[in-house]
Amino acid sequence: MKKLNRISLALACAAYCSVGAVYAADTRPDVDMTIFNNTSQTMYPVVRNASSGQEKRIYVHGANGVAANSQATVTIPGDMGDAGQILVFSQAPTNLPQEPSAADLEAHGSKTPHGNVVLITPTPDAFREDHPNQLMEYTIDGGKDAGYIDYDYSGVNHLSLPVTLQATDDNDVAVMGYSGTTSSVADMQAKLQKLVNGTLTGHYFSNDKTVGWDFYQQDVGALIKIPTAYNSFVLADSSSYLVNPPKNGTMLVTSIDGQPIVGTPWVSDVLTERWLAWLNVNNGAGHFNVPAADGVEQVVVPGQFATGCQGDTFCNDFAKSVQKVFAAAASNLQQRGVISGVDNFASAKVVIENLLGYNFSSDPTLPNYLPDDIRDTYKSIMRGVPTPADEKNTELLHPDPAGPNAKYNLNVIDWFVHKVMGFYGYGFSIDDDRANIRSPGTRLIMTIGGSKGLSYDEMFNPDQQQVVIFGAGWTNISSGSQGEPGALSGCKLDGNGAASCPVGIDGKHTDGVFNHVVASLGDASLSVDVVPSSTGLDFKNCAISHNDDNKIGPDICSVIKPDANNPFILVIPNPGAGGGGGGGGTQENLAFANGWQAFSSVDKVCALNDKVNGSNAPSNNIGGTPGSIGFTQPNGSTCTFRGIDVNNNRFTYTLTSSTATCTVDATKSPCRTPPAAYQGLIVPDAASELP
Repeated sequence: MKKLNRISLALACAAYCSVGAVYAADTRPDVDMTIFNNTSQTMYPVVRNASSGQEKRIYVHGANGVAANSQATVTIPGDMGDAGQILVFSQAPTNLPQEPSAADLEAHGSKTPHGNVVLITPTPDAFREDHPNQLMEYTIDGGKDAGYIDYDYSGVNHLSLPVTLQATDDNDVAVMGYSGTTSSVADMQAKLQKLVNGTLTGHYFSNDKTVGWDFYQQDVGALIKIPTAYNSFVLADSSSYLVNPPKNGTMLVTSIDGQPIVGTPWVSDVLTERWLAWLNVNNGAGHFNVPAADGVEQVVVPGQFATGCQGDTFCNDFAKSVQKVFAAAASNLQQRGVISGVDNFASAKVVIENLLGYNFSSDPTLPNYLPDDIRDTYKSIMRGVPTPADEKNTELLHPDPAGPNAKYNLNVIDWFVHKVMGFYGYGFSIDDDRANIRSPGTRLIMTIGGSKGLSYDEMFNPDQQQVVIFGAGWTNISSGSQGEPGALSGCKLDGNGAASCPVGIDGKHTDGVFNHVVASLGDASLSVDVVPSSTGLDFKNCAISHNDDNKIGPDICSVIKPDANNPFILVIPNPGAGGGGGGGGTQENLAFANGWQAFSSVDKVCALNDKVNGSNAPSNNIGGTPGSIGFTQPNGSTCTFRGIDVNNNRFTYTLTSSTATCTVDATKSPCRTPPAAYQGLIVPDAASELP
């Protein structure tokens, strides 16, 4: 999560620099982004990036914005590629207090060929949190990782507008779905209205009053914008403000029985009470005996906490998880001198605030370090379940704050994002595995208030990401036909002639053209048409050509099949499968699906190739996308590999030369046994292997 700090913008000529004067080009490529405004009002996107103590902004179409039902193009230069932001304003930012005016852009900005205006200031200068906008985030990889883009809808700080982001290749073919929501502005605003007036939350915030979620006080007629859980804590006190002191009467508002109350900490106090209620269940952490806040009623949380969970295993497990996470956070904050202890409501609230922002690190060398199991347990209780293993039961996730399981909801925003709005985006600060996408891509598409303009109108679903895995020994792979771009989006073989390729998605192409895949061994070739669907990845029209020497097994089509454990993974084995000579030999492959960041050889017997999918990306910097790494397995030897997923969970895999099976640590679920015709090891997506 990024916490924004604002430094006042000095509207003086000396404060502005010409384009390129400060930002030197780096290895990140320029990326074109097409913006589709599908709403009935003008929207004002601003791309911003702070680097080397500087601030660079691109005002799309300058002060005029993108007109209703129109589109615009903006080139994001490589020097703005690292941790960039796109803020979509529903009102002209040039009309906001203390922001550059239209005249300032005209006088001090530099115009681009697409009609945009670039403005550079010598100091970082983030927009205020109460400004009428929605935040999207991106990172454009460079150097050895060039050709990948990270993107997300950031609901970490606030929620206001329905926006999507999607990465595509140069032919506008998406490899993965979009992040965000294609909802209309009217639909999202109607749901936000029900959230802030208390219609959606029932008696979550009060036993006898109708209390809604906090919202920002805005001008009459402005769109609703709400802070998310962390900001409801840090902004609740009328004497403080996250970005800068309140100006023009703008601050948080809470609706209580239909009356707007300015500056009350009601929401943050009740959230704290709900956390504290779990600390006294079965006296697991009873030493945190903190009274309720003065001035706000103590909400009686359903479940009779005074007598424990009454034999309910799930309830008891949830209590233990909350107690473990709270105790670890409180201990760390006390060691760092942030609090002297947890002996009053105010100190307990500090602990909750730091947890909701997750102001902790997984790096053991840092003072705010908390172990990975604390982080993972925290993520689970944010989603309404005790442990990562319980997340497999998706019906339990994100409980309704007005429903019978409301006591398990410790973050109303997580429920609103994932259940009410139903989109792939951040519900809390470290909700990465439900929000962040890293995809092959050279372009970006952004839509506002609808799906028009998306290359593929489907939200990203990591559990249904189609992947084609190739066994070792191929010399080339390609896809597409009749001059059309192909489904494998430039995926390359690794050093042993294998690959794990995410399947590109584009509804404009037919199966026989767009999804036509060819794998070659010399002059011989195998062709198939992959067939993606909502239930899995299959194939048709399998054929072999120029195979006079039987380099490719004559019966290879009979052994091509979806992975038995994941129907969205199609396995094309090594060329020798099906009775041919093949090209695999002792060359093996570790193929993996989504969610991994690193693999290494534990015993050094089977050293991994230093290239993933034939690129320059090393095996210790994978970045969450599917791939394949080659290795040589000496005859009769056993290979042991260590895998680390994007959440720093660690797994051990063992591969024997005779049976091609694998095992993992006793605390983890079994990994997948690869098909007999596949030489090597198939590792599933990381999310399916969480302990």
